Amino acid sequence: MKEKSPKILVAIADDHYLARRGIRDMLKQVETIEVVQEYDSAKALLKDVNLIQWDVIVLDIELGDGNGVEVAEQILKHRPDTKILALSAFSASKYGFMALKSGASGFLNKDTSSADLIDAITRVFQGHKYLNQELTNIAVEQWIRPELRKNPHENLSIREFQVLCLLADGLGNKEIATQLNVSPKSISTYRMRVSEKLGLENSSDLIRYAIENNLKSGS
Repeated sequence: MKEKSPKILVAIADDHYLARRGIRDMLKQVETIEVVQEYDSAKALLKDVNLIQWDVIVLDIELGDGNGVEVAEQILKHRPDTKILALSAFSASKYGFMALKSGASGFLNKDTSSADLIDAITRVFQGHKYLNQELTNIAVEQWIRPELRKNPHENLSIREFQVLCLLADGLGNKEIATQLNVSPKSISTYRMRVSEKLGLENSSDLIRYAIENNLKSGS
């Protein structure tokens, strides 16, 4: 008699209860997957990083107390064998490649189907990369047209990229500092670095660049 394959142990990290419940309900019907833990914050997730066994973490990119891209990097420092599937309510063009750059094995939008979610978890568990259709289209387009392969903002650090996106939302230094839990002085430094890397002179240019490149939140 053939032995059953071991289950894929999955953790869900999302600060919205209904989102976690929706993902859990999708996965509980699958015999090969077991949800072993749920987290509503980056703090709670990182606390358990060396305590609980996971194979795959379904990780919201925008956690309330931390950016999922940075959280992914921290997890992989401690648990390099863990596979991370990044989820976002934003378009793939905003966070998709940034998530993969941080070490995530895959990326999906939150409006994905249960079939795609299950397929993504299975594929990253098996050691493959998983890109949603939007991200795949972008990658193919960049391969066909080499001049599109590198957008200037892809050279930004994760924090610099966050600041640029929040500027596009119309937030000032103090509001951005509060959201990112850093000092307003640090935000001024990040803005200066972003301006230098993008070759832009002032805040209006930064905001215009972010809007033209579809980097506003919710875009």
